[in-house]
Amino acid sequence: NSRLAVMQNLADVLSAAEQDFEAGRWYLTAADGHPKGGELARQALYEAVVHFQAALDADAAQRRRVERVVARASLRRAGGRLLAEGKLSADQQRKVKFAIARSWYDEGRLREAADRLEAVAFEAAGTPEGDAAADLLLDAYNTRNDCLGLINAGRRLAEADSPVSAPVKARIGPIIQAAEQRQLDELSLAAAGEEGGDPQAELALLGRLD
Repeated sequence: NSRLAVMQNLADVLSAAEQDFEAGRWYLTAADGHPKGGELARQALYEAVVHFQAALDADAAQRRRVERVVARASLRRAGGRLLAEGKLSADQQRKVKFAIARSWYDEGRLREAADRLEAVAFEAAGTPEGDAAADLLLDAYNTRNDCLGLINAGRRLAEADSPVSAPVKARIGPIIQAAEQRQLDELSLAAAGEEGGDPQAELALLGRLD
């Protein structure tokens, strides 16, 4: 209909003008007007994801906090619909999954991000999105000060039969070593206590790293 055509055209104009946040909102609105599950709706949803991600990638100083919150939530809404339909190309699916995972990471909701980032790291291993997901996954655990989680995730990524790319595995090694050392330091202090330490308690704590 004419109203839908106007919305689609406005989204295209905003896209050409590189007004990504506004373009994303109008593509998402246009998608709601197209027949559900159809190609036009799918294209509009994908464009919404692309433009919301572009808006989030822009200088944060140029984007109000409320707009960043709306952009992340809208990106997840559009991306979730696309993944539920299951009709994306492999390239599109990889980018949408990473965008959703990253939106949780950027929002500081690291628990929600971790599972999604790890899935992308394995499913899209060797791609820019897969490599970035592996790096963000370990950073998420580090930000949470979760040494054990970081160590376990790092070991899974670095296993010999892991599909993760060699450059990423090379970066992971020192990160795991540093986390293990930090965990050992923390466990040693905890075991020592105020009375100078209990060797049996220390051994039990160290066993958590195995």
